[in-house]
Amino acid sequence: SFPGVDGIIDPQSATDYIKSIPVPVYTSMLVDSQCKRPMERDVILKNPIALAEKHGVDVPHMRALYALTTMIEEGYTK
Repeated sequence: SFPGVDGIIDPQSATDYIKSIPVPVYTSMLVDSQCKRPMERDVILKNPIALAEKHGVDVPHMRALYALTTMIEEGYTK
């Protein structure tokens, strides 16, 4: 049973499902960072930022995350 696939779509059910998995689940960017690999910053953050700009939506938190992940990645790719 997987939330969304089996008709379970509410956030609490999805959270409960993730918590029920016996092994930890990490975001792809966290795993990439821990393994010192390039993160998918453009796809996950930069492209949505550009789309928001196009539509006049301010996304300061996403901009901050993009700047921070850029600094983190530059720190281990030098």
